[in-house]
Amino acid sequence: MYWIPKLHKKPYKARFISNSRSYTTTNIYILLTSFLAKSKDHVELYCDKAYQNSGINLFWSFKNSTEVLGKLLNNRYLASTVYTYDNSDLYTTLPHNLIKEKLTKLIHKTFGREKNIIFGL
Repeated sequence: MYWIPKLHKKPYKARFISNSRSYTTTNIYILLTSFLAKSKDHVELYCDKAYQNSGINLFWSFKNSTEVLGKLLNNRYLASTVYTYDNSDLYTTLPHNLIKEKLTKLIHKTFGREKNIIFGL
């Protein structure tokens, strides 16, 4: 485990980083990451179809700031003000039962038509 300073904070704070080759949660992390990527693809396809039908873009998901800037430049969006937020405690404060409930709904929405997939959530 090591840390790097958050120099933009007043007073300065530490960002702790841990690293290991094998965590007890590695397998579930790999499974969850794969599932979320497939769910994102599913939602993106749905939003593409909605955009074709209505002309309204419902999909605003980005991998990094370069994608955001590219989208803004390509579509010539004008902004008078831009805000950024740091949600460092967002995921650690979510109740586990709420996460499980929302993931279960997302799984059923994403893969509900697949007859050969069985979920034990």
